[in-house]
Amino acid sequence: MLARMMLSCCAADGRPVKLGLTGDVPLGLPNDTWVGAAGRYSDRVGRDPVSDVEIPYLAVESWREVPVPRNQYE
Repeated sequence: MLARMMLSCCAADGRPVKLGLTGDVPLGLPNDTWVGAAGRYSDRVGRDPVSDVEIPYLAVESWREVPVPRNQYE
């Protein structure tokens, strides 16, 4: 699962926006690894086990690790 934190005001109101991954999925990465992924939206839909909302899926065609941004909250 790929997640990006969306902020409205500050880190305290951050909420994750999640995307399920299929295809050439990066495996075995440590938690909090930053990656960039390219692919196509899949017709697969899942459910977030935490919030029970629908999660779209991306059919990953390529991915790469990216450096952690200097200011992760921007």
